[in-house]
Amino acid sequence: MKTKLFIFLLFLANTIFAQQITEYKNLYTDNTSFDFPPANPKYYKDINHYFDSFVGTWKYTNGNKTFIVTLWKEAMSEFKDYEDLNVNYYADNIYGHYKMVQDYGTSNQSIIYTSEINMGVSSTQWPTVVFADAVEPNKLAGHLYDIKTEPANSEFFPLRGFISLTINSGSNPVTAHWKVTDSEERLSSGKNYSFVIPTDITLTKE
Repeated sequence: MKTKLFIFLLFLANTIFAQQITEYKNLYTDNTSFDFPPANPKYYKDINHYFDSFVGTWKYTNGNKTFIVTLWKEAMSEFKDYEDLNVNYYADNIYGHYKMVQDYGTSNQSIIYTSEINMGVSSTQWPTVVFADAVEPNKLAGHLYDIKTEPANSEFFPLRGFISLTINSGSNPVTAHWKVTDSEERLSSGKNYSFVIPTDITLTKE
C-alpha cells in the first residue's frame, strides 16, 4: 500500500511540474515582474530545438587572423530575484566565449585575445560572455560583452552589445551572419568606445 501511495505521489509531483513547462518564446509574453516569486516557477524550455543549430564552434578568417566563437546550450538555468534568494523562473539558454587567434592551425599559432579571462580586477573567470536565445528557427539574439574595451585591471564591466546570429538558408557548409550593435548602455555612457571584436562578418560552422 505504501509503495502504491509513493508511486501516486511521485506521479502527481511530476504532473504538476510538467504543467509548468512552456515554450521559450512565452517568456517574452508572460508577466515577468516577479515581485513575488512563484511557488512553482515555470520552465521556459527550447521545446522546438531552435537552439541546437547554433551549438558548436564558428569561425571567421581574415588574413592571418581567425575569430572563433564557441556556443553551448545550458538547460533549465535558474533565474533568481535581485537578492539571489528565490527562483523566478527556469530557462534554457545559449552561452558562449570567443577568441581571436593569429596563424590559427600552424606551429606559430598565438592568441591575440580571449574572453576566457578574469572579470576585471576579480579572481573569477567569466563563465560566459554571450547570453542569447532563439525564439524562431535559424536566428539567435541576445547580448555579449567585449572584454577588450576596458583595461584588464578595470573594476568596470566592459562594453556590452546586442548580438544576432542568423543562419544563411541552404548554406553548405553552414554559415551565419554575425552582427553586433550598440546597447543602450553604450549609447548613454558618453564613453568613446568602439568594439574590438568583429561586428559584421560571416561565420562558418565547423
